[in-house]
Amino acid sequence: MLTVYSPVQRTHRPAYVVKQGERSTSFDVPERVDSILSAINEQELGPVIAPDDAGLEPIRAVHGTGMIEYLMTAYERQNAKAGVSVPVFPTFFPPSGQRRHPGCFEGQKGFCCTHTGMPIDEDTWKAAVVSAHCAIAGARVLRSGESTV
Repeated sequence: MLTVYSPVQRTHRPAYVVKQGERSTSFDVPERVDSILSAINEQELGPVIAPDDAGLEPIRAVHGTGMIEYLMTAYERQNAKAGVSVPVFPTFFPPSGQRRHPGCFEGQKGFCCTHTGMPIDEDTWKAAVVSAHCAIAGARVLRSGESTV
């Protein structure tokens, strides 16, 4: 089995999430990654490789410009306004079936993030991009017919 991984993925580590209106510990912690990589190595499941930088074009082919721009800028936009460093959470959600990307930041929060279990923190954008690069690298290997064992 081939695993595609980048240490940059470890940088997304929200201080907390919100579940049923209450702060809760996030499952997205570096120790979770360590545990998975340790199991892969202990079980000798195959190589762990780093992805190439695929750029934003393949990501743009799948995700809308509004979503990409939102994820790229949400943390800075919120914290420039607030003057503090806090994670970005949606405060309300659009009606079911809404397809148009909202123009205002508050509307974008709920449109782009469907729940409060995944806040955007200082490193979310770079971790999301490298995670997409991991998926792209894995897909390229599979399409090539190269052995993944």
